[in-house]
Amino acid sequence: MNPVIVITGPTGAGKSALLYSLPRETPIEVINMDSRQMYAHMKIGTAIPQPHELERFPHHLFGFLSPKEKYSAGQFLRSAATAIKDILEKRHIPVLIGGTLFYLAALWDGLPPETQIPPDLEQEILSLSDKELSRRLLAADPASSEKIPEGNRLRRERALLVSLASGSPFSRQVRQNGLWERYRFFAFSMEPDREELYRRINERTQSMFAAGLAEETDSLLTLGFGHSDPGLNTIGYAEITEYLKTNNLRRAASLPPEAIASLRDTIAMNTRRYAKRQLTWTRHEPRIKIVDPPQAMQYLSESLREAVSLLSTADL
Repeated sequence: MNPVIVITGPTGAGKSALLYSLPRETPIEVINMDSRQMYAHMKIGTAIPQPHELERFPHHLFGFLSPKEKYSAGQFLRSAATAIKDILEKRHIPVLIGGTLFYLAALWDGLPPETQIPPDLEQEILSLSDKELSRRLLAADPASSEKIPEGNRLRRERALLVSLASGSPFSRQVRQNGLWERYRFFAFSMEPDREELYRRINERTQSMFAAGLAEETDSLLTLGFGHSDPGLNTIGYAEITEYLKTNNLRRAASLPPEAIASLRDTIAMNTRRYAKRQLTWTRHEPRIKIVDPPQAMQYLSESLREAVSLLSTADL
């Protein structure tokens, strides 16, 4: 079977550092699997690869989307499937990298027929507490409520949204176009211990502010993007724009040090919470191998060797 490599893991685990330590001659092409790195003009807050990294290997689905646009799992499935096919036809190895695990689930298992989600319904469901989300999902789709782990809020939200918007339980809808049976996936998640991960997240948040996250947010607002745009509904930008809106301010770069320190703490906390949800998801997915960061390069190298061998004999 034609090979595809998947590098995932929580925010701050070191996925990009691992990938870009590979030699330039490695026959890979990189497909973005981070929903935030698809947006243009948002380099610092999304930690999109640097220009010299983007030049290292061919890249797909990075920085192409306006912050005003939404991008669904169905769109990702179609785009990633096309990219994988094109890359393999060039006898290169597709490498998906990122931590948007709902995208990975869609890629592997497919999706029900596209359901249009009314924006007001989506906003309502996304604002529910975990307890209320569980109650609503149990009422709308008992099978999904039982099957999807409590810790996987993203999938539980999606199941409830689709159930309510379509009028049919999500669990009864036939999924289409999944790729799990079509390719040989080498999938692993880089997962430092919790204390180390949280330390990295805290340091990463500080580095983003030092690199100009507040100034980048101001630039986005100057370009006409706003707090309610999908792109800015991203950890980092969302907290800053909410603070500006609440306090009737226009510029983040001129905020006093105590306000910046408070925002930095809030963003780091929200990032840690997101990372915790990512960890919960991967530990409930048996198709993903959990790898300690010090062993990640060895596992990636072994996966690449086997992928190269498979590709050399594959009938494309």
